[in-house]
Amino acid sequence: MDEVEKLVREVNRPEIKTLADLFHMTWEEEPFSSIVYAKENLTHIHMPVPDIEGIPEYEKSFDHKRFFFALKEIDYKNRITLEDNGGRVRNWEKDVFSIFTYLKSFQF
Repeated sequence: MDEVEKLVREVNRPEIKTLADLFHMTWEEEPFSSIVYAKENLTHIHMPVPDIEGIPEYEKSFDHKRFFFALKEIDYKNRITLEDNGGRVRNWEKDVFSIFTYLKSFQF
């Protein structure tokens, strides 16, 4: 994500901003400090569905709590998109309440 943020700063166009994606940051082992570095240009977040009861676990664990802590640190107030990587949610109508209750437990 740091490379993207450097490019966004270099291009310096108001319509080009930075996205943070917990899924990809986890796979690439990027530190959450990248979120702080991108603070001024960060306008969108992608977040995988968490491992909670009733949702099959993903092959890799995502640290939603630390990710939210980094977002809190920069007082992030923009869009967050929840992604179902791997198609783990079988019934969105049933499971979405549990997912959002879990994510809101971090008091973001």
